[in-house]
Amino acid sequence: MEFSRRNFIKFFAGGLGGTLLTPLPWKLIDDIAIWTQNWSWVPVPEKGRFSHVNTVCTLCPGACGIQVRKVGSRAVKIEGRSDYPVNHGAVCPLGMAGLQVLYNEGIRWKAPMKRMGPRGSQEWKEISWDEAIDTLAARIKGFRDKGNPEKLAAVDGNQSRSTMALLIKRLLNSIGSPNYLRMPREEDTHSMVNFLMQGFDSPLTFDLENADFILSFGCGLLDGWGSSGRMLNVWRRWATNDRQHKTHIVQVDPRASNTASKADLWLAPSPGTEAALALGMAHVIIKEKLYSKEFIDNHSFGFSDWFDEKGLEHKGFSGIVLG
Repeated sequence: MEFSRRNFIKFFAGGLGGTLLTPLPWKLIDDIAIWTQNWSWVPVPEKGRFSHVNTVCTLCPGACGIQVRKVGSRAVKIEGRSDYPVNHGAVCPLGMAGLQVLYNEGIRWKAPMKRMGPRGSQEWKEISWDEAIDTLAARIKGFRDKGNPEKLAAVDGNQSRSTMALLIKRLLNSIGSPNYLRMPREEDTHSMVNFLMQGFDSPLTFDLENADFILSFGCGLLDGWGSSGRMLNVWRRWATNDRQHKTHIVQVDPRASNTASKADLWLAPSPGTEAALALGMAHVIIKEKLYSKEFIDNHSFGFSDWFDEKGLEHKGFSGIVLG
């Protein structure tokens, strides 16, 4: 047989196909699986009966309900809770991977850590909880005895208005320090928008399940926005609704996101021009009086010109848009 490129490919493909038809590759895969299970660093749960604990996922602000399966005291699986009103059993990949965050010692500390070197040296020492609490108590008492409790600051990563956030803020108030700091979060933007639109400093919520028309400006409804578990259920409901109760979705997004590809209408403006498009739409709606006057009068703030407590007049949103 002449040795050529074509014959070489035919010989290689035939040999590979023949090998796949034998038990050899499948036996090799089985042996590798058994071999990897015997690695010393692979966590192996103890044998025993399953138990379940209902809780809430805190890996994002979505706060989906999850059920943790345990063997003894070790968590072995995370699933969504079908009885939870937020996600109705669905859970995102991040939530299902929570066990990796729990058991991967390379990305989290298992105990309090004390800095041993200068700042920035990344020299840390693991200490006990008793030592950590005693150290903090002594430092805080020293600040108060010297009359400068403001030297203490707390950076809170919990969700605002949560129990933990309120406890940390109350702790600093009792110590006398005003330096309670929070990491910026999406809910801060929601509270600011709610305050500017309706005059209430509170978080927003969206009745997506009962909406009949959704106009989204770059909001990745299927790309991880909000509670991912809830959005998966809501989108399935939108897709299965009959024509009479269909929810129409318009996605304004410069990129072809998953949400844009599934929307009824995708508008792709040039990047950075979304605000101009929104103001143009608002101009037409206000000029042609296409808005609900009853809603504006009873459930909004700042649409028309208004006066503050000092009697100063402020221009309303409608006046700003119409110029």
